Amino acid sequence: MRKMLGFSAALAGCALLQSLSFAQSPYAPNKDMPPATQPPAVVQAQPAEKVPDSVPEKVPEPKPEVKPESIPAPAPAPAPAPAAIPEPDHHPIIAAPSYVNAAPSYGDDYCNDYTFRVYADFLYLKQRGSDLAFVQHRDGCAPASVPRGAQGIADFDYAPGFRLGGEFSFDKCSGIQAEFTWWEEQTHAQVQETGAFVLQSLLTLPTTVNCTTNSKESHATFATHFRTGDVAYWRVLCGDGNCYSVRWLAGLYVANLNQDLHSEFSILGTTTVDTHINFDGVGPRIGLEGEVNAGCGAYFYGRSTANLVAGHFTGSYAQFNTFAGDQGNITFEDDRIVPILDLELGIGWASPKGHVRALLGYSVAGWFNSLLTPEFINGVQANNFTRQGENLSNTLWFDGLLARVEFRY
Repeated sequence: MRKMLGFSAALAGCALLQSLSFAQSPYAPNKDMPPATQPPAVVQAQPAEKVPDSVPEKVPEPKPEVKPESIPAPAPAPAPAPAAIPEPDHHPIIAAPSYVNAAPSYGDDYCNDYTFRVYADFLYLKQRGSDLAFVQHRDGCAPASVPRGAQGIADFDYAPGFRLGGEFSFDKCSGIQAEFTWWEEQTHAQVQETGAFVLQSLLTLPTTVNCTTNSKESHATFATHFRTGDVAYWRVLCGDGNCYSVRWLAGLYVANLNQDLHSEFSILGTTTVDTHINFDGVGPRIGLEGEVNAGCGAYFYGRSTANLVAGHFTGSYAQFNTFAGDQGNITFEDDRIVPILDLELGIGWASPKGHVRALLGYSVAGWFNSLLTPEFINGVQANNFTRQGENLSNTLWFDGLLARVEFRY
């Protein structure tokens, strides 16, 4: 008990000493100071809480992984200041031709991708405009006699020919080509009279006897051939690689035309009339050639050319009788320009790479201002060799089938 009283007294003494020391401290509250300037009160420290022997360590949360794609791209650098704006060009803008980068069609673009081209054409043509009437059925030989039947006519039918051609390309859009064409036809006609009528010649000279009472048989052989050749430079004019192509050509054209007639009549024995006409010429050649793609390797083809051939015609006429001998002959010559126009249209097929082609079409050609056998004989009989009207001048036509096989490399 004494110990507890002593311990209590000791604690009270210590508390008194502590309060006295605090009153004398500069931090003691001053009643004369305003509240804002009072020193802060001393907070009595609280006894520390007991720390447990083992505190669980806090595990940090994993940071999310940043993917490169999620990193925003850096901002673009600022554009440089624009240069001085040039003055506008008021000239019209001409677009480049579409064929420069055109896509190929059925093996070839319209600007050719081959170096060599060779082809062979089969021609099946008919000559028109020169059919020749050489004999007539009549009821007598007197001037008052009248026709009694059909005329004997030497006319031409379709006949085969050919054309060979080749090309060499300087580049994909230009080159040179050459062609040679050959065609000939010969026709035969024979007329007989078995009744009371006679056959009167339509080809003999009017001052000679053209029939007798025994003129019962006549026949004629008529032949024509032509040869042509040309060399031309060609260049692509326009086109679209997927649709069509057109090219022009210009060059030199050489032509030869030959007509021969031999006829026989039963007049005082046998009377013959022979004629020969020949033409040779050369001149400029121009034209257009084009193709249109029809799809699946098929294409449409067309070509038209004009040739102004300056040349020389020679014609000869001779009449001969087995008893009277030479009854008349004449030679005629003339220089003239013969325009030759031709047109070809067809449809063709090309292999996938365009190396092999085939074509089937129609061809027509006209030889204008030509000397033909019927007009020449009329001039001889009328003794008229002037060029008035259509005298000694006519047009000879050739038309028919065209079939082609072509190879390109």
